[in-house]
Formats: sequence, structure tokens, C-alpha cells
Amino acid sequence: MASLILQKLGKRELVKCVGNPFEFILLYNKAAKQSGRYPQFSKTSILYINSLNNKYVD
Repeated sequence: MASLILQKLGKRELVKCVGNPFEFILLYNKAAKQSGRYPQFSKTSILYINSLNNKYVD
């Protein structure tokens, strides 16, 4: 997952999400969409990850 993020979005974006597993998953999903080749999380999963991110991080 980290390799795909690094390849598609760059090191800066990957480093920004260190310590936030929710952001890591969201970033992976964004990279997976760009690749068109890797599996993506469902919309329901992404909504849930966003809610967890808002609850525990923001």
C-alpha cells in the first residue's frame, strides 16, 4: 500500500499521514483510483473511515 502511495502521490503525501492510520487508508484509496489497477475500498468503507478519522483524530 505504501509503495503505491509513494509511486502515485509521492513521498511528501506519504510522510504527512504517518501516525494516522485512517489517513493512510484514504490516501491509499486515492492512489488506487489513480492507478486503475489496484483494488479500492467501497464507498461505505470510506465513509466509515472518514467518520473514524473525524472522531479520533480531528
